[in-house]
Amino acid sequence: MDLLARCRDLALPFYGNLLQSAQQSARDRLFEQAGKAVSNDDQRCFYEAIQQLNAVAADMQQVFKDQLQHSYQQFLLGRDEDEAPPQRSGKLSLVAREQLEDELAISMIVSRANSHYSETLWKLNRRLAALRGGKKVTDDSNPFGPAKVGLALRRAMAELDVELKARIFIYKHIGKLLLAIFGKVFDSLNATLVDAGVLPNLKFAISKDADEPDSKPDLPAAEPPTPQDVAGDAEQRQLYNSIVEQLRARLGTGPRERTVSGISYGGLQSGRDGAPQNFVPLDYALALSGLQQAPEFHAGAAIQRPLPIDVVEQRLFAQLSKQAKPDQRHQVGERDADTVDLVGMVFRFMLDDPKIPDVVKSLLSHLHTPYLKLALLDPTFLENRQHPARVLLNQMAETGARWVVDDKERTVLPKLKAIVETVLRGFVDDISLFDRLLEDFARFREGLDKRAQMVEKRNRSAQEGIERLTVAKQRAAREISERMKGFAVPDAIEQLLHKPWTDFLAFNYLRNGENSLSWKAALKVVDGVLWSVRDHDGRSPEEFQRYQSQLEQSIAEGLRTIGYDSEAGEQMLSALRAAQEQAFRGQPVVVPKPEPAIPAEPEAIQPSPEQFSPAEQELVETLRNHLEFGTLFEFDRPGQRPQLFKLAWYSRVSAHYMFVNQAGIKQRVETLPALVRGLHAGTIRIVQPEKRSFMERALTAILHKLRLT
Repeated sequence: MDLLARCRDLALPFYGNLLQSAQQSARDRLFEQAGKAVSNDDQRCFYEAIQQLNAVAADMQQVFKDQLQHSYQQFLLGRDEDEAPPQRSGKLSLVAREQLEDELAISMIVSRANSHYSETLWKLNRRLAALRGGKKVTDDSNPFGPAKVGLALRRAMAELDVELKARIFIYKHIGKLLLAIFGKVFDSLNATLVDAGVLPNLKFAISKDADEPDSKPDLPAAEPPTPQDVAGDAEQRQLYNSIVEQLRARLGTGPRERTVSGISYGGLQSGRDGAPQNFVPLDYALALSGLQQAPEFHAGAAIQRPLPIDVVEQRLFAQLSKQAKPDQRHQVGERDADTVDLVGMVFRFMLDDPKIPDVVKSLLSHLHTPYLKLALLDPTFLENRQHPARVLLNQMAETGARWVVDDKERTVLPKLKAIVETVLRGFVDDISLFDRLLEDFARFREGLDKRAQMVEKRNRSAQEGIERLTVAKQRAAREISERMKGFAVPDAIEQLLHKPWTDFLAFNYLRNGENSLSWKAALKVVDGVLWSVRDHDGRSPEEFQRYQSQLEQSIAEGLRTIGYDSEAGEQMLSALRAAQEQAFRGQPVVVPKPEPAIPAEPEAIQPSPEQFSPAEQELVETLRNHLEFGTLFEFDRPGQRPQLFKLAWYSRVSAHYMFVNQAGIKQRVETLPALVRGLHAGTIRIVQPEKRSFMERALTAILHKLRLT
């Protein structure tokens, strides 16, 4: 324990001092941001954030330190989850949007830190586990790790009442500082433990079971490609070669004078590869760079419309004709002609792809010109499925198809537009630009996915809560109905029991369970109410008043617990007192119901909604026993595009199925019969996710089309 205390005294003050310095630098960054603000509202937002940060800086530091100390104490007690996190009083709860943004910001910091410092954190986890008798320590339970520091930061940020824009800015600033110093803390802690003789020769390795320590040799710097990767690359090369073969077979032998889509070379022709008369990559780059920057294609308004690929190709050949030197370079190499054809066909496929929304097609089509230049400069783009520019195009198309519904979408569309504009403006011949854009877009996608996961988790929890509440209310109503069976009960008494007291019973059922004393006591109140308004022969006035007072006190307490309207509650209690006094005088208001003299005719049996046909019964079996969370369903909408939703939750009790959209937001809840009927009628369909990338789909479709024509 002394060694653990040394680790605590090293790490926790370090983190505390970092937060203090981060607050000061955050003020400076906020002041700079206010100076750059494009509107008065933004400027006010950042200035107010500075004032608020000044006001609560000390409180934030104290909460941060308290939470870190609390996590350390929980770790000493062997509790990997905080049982009673410290809370400061007098603070308003964050609204749902702020809570989500806080969770997302912390999640991003923690996941990046865990990934970046995986080796040193792995070693620290093993050594801390050795200190507490071998009980496993994970990234999440390490009291000095990113997860616990992130939790402390989130608690500290709860003290800060600023607008969302400033809040996100502060999170990003502090997150960058934390990511920069986590490694130093882990290195120092590991060095302290190694000096004390705790697993000094520990080797980092990734085992098949990440939960078990592994003593294998150090992980190599790079893993060899898997057989699937090798097979996939070979398949892509074969696909490309097959397309080229079909292209050349279709265009026939001899020099070409037009593209496969019929665009004239404008007096130019193709020549065999390697001929000295062929244009070189620099010639294409110069011609395409001019087109890339052409105002009619590059202007903001223009990129909202599909790029006219035919016009671009016509202008390309016209510009090449101007650059041609009859005694030197004046031919399009055969491979270059193939590239012009194939890139054009890829982007024409995009414009016809029903999977991609029109607004995204229009935007991405403007990448045709820089991507054609790229393919002419770097022919591996069309063969290598891991090429960064190709991966970027795939991810942009997939993200647009998944997230964008219309041209009013405010998160993904602006990002796609920014990338397109960056490529149009910035790509001359430096291919590394696509590496940087891909890295940035990967972080953006990670944020989208994490946000969607958090929203989906909240919606799932909310739906589960609705389900539990429904079950609890049904149980409460059934218990009351059983006790009232056979009696005629006045409306005032029935309203008390079937409305607020049913809610109180449901509350007890959810919180304490059906075996709890409070649940049983709440049921006794029902018995007491019904008994108190029946015949009371043999009871003295004193006994009656004492019992009446105790019962009324219990009911009033229950109504306060569920927050029932006090005035309405008092009216119900007054009606109950009047009924009790009437019963005490020998005029009970709850009396047995007379048995009907003639048995009522049985009601006609209606077909049950769950009486399924044999074909429907197969669907029932699938939905009940073989359906996985995450399954995609497509729902038809009259006169509109079908909607694609994901199954996020279902209940075996109520047979309700909840579906969310790509952002994790609940869209609809279907009953089992409704889902079965829709599947059987074809208005609802189970959809298999598309595993092929955009480029793979495009190239496959192009080959198929060439073979048919």
